[in-house]
Amino acid sequence: TEEQLIQIANSLGFLNVVRLKNRFKEPLWNGYRDALYNIEIDEMIVEVQVHFAATLSFKKESHVLYAFFRTFFAGNLDAVKTRMEILEGLGNIDASSHSSIENHFRSLLASTDIVPIKATTILSKAFGDYELEANCTSRLLELDSKNTSYMRDLGTVKRRQGKPDEASPLLEGAFESDKEQYGVEHLETLSSMHCLAANYKTQNRLLEAEKMFETCFNTRKNVLGESHPDTLNTMKMLGITYSHQYGKEKEAENTYVACLKLCKDNLGSEYSDSLGVMNDLAVLYQEQDRFGEAEALYLSCVNIRKKVLGPTHP
Repeated sequence: TEEQLIQIANSLGFLNVVRLKNRFKEPLWNGYRDALYNIEIDEMIVEVQVHFAATLSFKKESHVLYAFFRTFFAGNLDAVKTRMEILEGLGNIDASSHSSIENHFRSLLASTDIVPIKATTILSKAFGDYELEANCTSRLLELDSKNTSYMRDLGTVKRRQGKPDEASPLLEGAFESDKEQYGVEHLETLSSMHCLAANYKTQNRLLEAEKMFETCFNTRKNVLGESHPDTLNTMKMLGITYSHQYGKEKEAENTYVACLKLCKDNLGSEYSDSLGVMNDLAVLYQEQDRFGEAEALYLSCVNIRKKVLGPTHP
């Protein structure tokens, strides 16, 4: 109620409340309700959100869906309208009829309209349907055979399907084309380089993967900075590549330790990449029989994940 919001504002009276946005009174278009207090502290404006307890509980469980659909509906009004129509179209399919589902996607993949194919690709990727993602991306590449982004995406999903040999010519082609068109320091080229190195690692071509990850890491560090998420991702993959090679345990450890510190300092210890590197370092210690150090990292990782994701998350 408004009286409760006033009570909250009064309890914050020792602070400078500069604005209250009452979305209980005027909800968003989708019915979402909360209250936002903007407070001035040391010449900075911070935000305090007020929710119903039930909303908070549900929001925690459904945040992964919120994060996906926020990205899915990004863009102008036309893009939002088109993607909403795609979702509504999927909702109208008879899920109990295999032929109805098959006919829908046959029609989609026979289309020359890239907009619904792109949107379905985003959906399939989010829900881990690699086969549908590969089919959609393959169709996009048929419609635009020189698009290196489609080549890279198709190669990446092929790798995730366990088909790295099929991925290689796609990723090599994307990398060479991007390098020729944009130069080695362009972000598109660096993305293709990273994906190709990951495929080499999957193929157990570890020396080639190592060299390419090192080049990609150093270039990303120069172009984007050492704390950029893309730089840290390549650094982590370089550490993994070292760890898979006998005699390079020290290189792996040094890379993991440096990467973990950068992740914690710049992204926070609860960020998924920080937790991933922490887990990789623990595995490395375990493989070296450094069980005390491994245990300490595993315990930290479990406790943080339990706090962030909940005790039942996979």
